[in-house]
Amino acid sequence: MYQPPQFTLADIHRRTHRTTATRIFYVLRRWPIIPILIIVALVTCAAFAEYISPSLPNRQDLRDRTAAPFWYPQCVGDEKPYFDYCSRGGKYILGADPLGRDVLSRIIHGARIALTLAVISITIGTLVGTTLGLAAGYFGQSR
Repeated sequence: MYQPPQFTLADIHRRTHRTTATRIFYVLRRWPIIPILIIVALVTCAAFAEYISPSLPNRQDLRDRTAAPFWYPQCVGDEKPYFDYCSRGGKYILGADPLGRDVLSRIIHGARIALTLAVISITIGTLVGTTLGLAAGYFGQSR
C-alpha cells in the first residue's frame, strides 16, 4: 500500500526559504530588462572604447605606477601619506598597474577584444554546426 511521504516543519521551511542568490535570480527572471541593459552597456563600451576610455590603454606614466584609485581612503583629503601611492590629482578611477597604465582603460579595451573573439567563435560554431547538420540530413539514413 502506498504511504505518502512524511515532511517535517524543517523540511518545509528549507524548501520555501529563499537565499540571496535565489532572490537575485528570481528578480532577473521576472524582469529580463536588467540583464539586457547590462549586455547593451558592455557592448556599447566595447564598441566605443576609444571615445569612452579616459586614456590610451598602453600609455605609460612611470611616475604613477601602482597608483591607488582616486577613492582610496588614504588618498582623500589634504593629508597625503609619506609614500607616493596616491595618483597626482586623482586621475585614475581604478588606479594604475606597475607600469603606470590606467586600469579602467585597459578593462574597456579588453572588453572590445573579448566581445570580438566571442562573435567570431559563435560565427564559426554556427557555420560548422549548420554544415554538419545539413550534411547529416542529406546523407543520413531514413527509417
